[in-house]
Amino acid sequence: MDKLTSLINDKIHEQYKSIRAFSDKTGIPQSTLSSALKSGIGNTNFATVCLICKHLNIELDNSLTSFSPTPNLIEKIDMYESLDEDGRNKVDSTIKHIK
Repeated sequence: MDKLTSLINDKIHEQYKSIRAFSDKTGIPQSTLSSALKSGIGNTNFATVCLICKHLNIELDNSLTSFSPTPNLIEKIDMYESLDEDGRNKVDSTIKHIK
């Protein structure tokens, strides 16, 4: 297990006692969390990783990952996080068409 995945796993169990409790609190699907912890967080959507880390008060830095988010990216993630489900669906749909 890589360093970041291990840290996330430990923090979830320290702060929330279970993946399900963390999922319920954050709205991140339990299946997404379980998959991320099983296969490694590096295979998880970056916005999801940032959201997980934000809820666990984990600062992403080069000691945990080779990617360091910019303040602009963090601002965009915060904006996305503040949207309701309809807003997120619209953003997701738009992004899928860009790929």
